[in-house]
Amino acid sequence: MTGPSLGNFEATIDGSLVATLSARSDVEIHNTLLYFSTLLDPAVQHTFTIQALDGGAGGQTGLVVDRWVAWGEDGQTEFM
Repeated sequence: MTGPSLGNFEATIDGSLVATLSARSDVEIHNTLLYFSTLLDPAVQHTFTIQALDGGAGGQTGLVVDRWVAWGEDGQTEFM
């Protein structure tokens, strides 16, 4: 989800920082893609974490995950 009250976040895979991104936008948008990766070995279990960052003085802090989809060898795993 993106929106005016949301802010920056970090994404890590297997403990390594892979992206620092923003969920802030002028309008609220649900069910929108914020991150994806194609470089994962499907034969290995992975750990994916996201963490909202401190917005600082006057900055926005927050992150809403309204949908999560992961694809593997056996197809799609989805959490809503």
